[in-house]
Amino acid sequence: MEITDEARELIANEAKNYPRIGARALKEIFGKIIKKYEYDPFSQNEVRKVNGGYELTIDKEIVRKVIKT
Repeated sequence: MEITDEARELIANEAKNYPRIGARALKEIFGKIIKKYEYDPFSQNEVRKVNGGYELTIDKEIVRKVIKT
């Protein structure tokens, strides 16, 4: 899994608006982002087969869908 710089920035900015602070806010937001990939990741279009393995890149579009900005 990879997280783009733009996605990291959106996640950090969203965490500033949460009632929890620091790592707890980041954990809550990140949990929402990866939830749809936890139980059946291979059915998601964002998960790609690469070199005999699988790859997921969390980008700003994925983050925006979750935080709705």
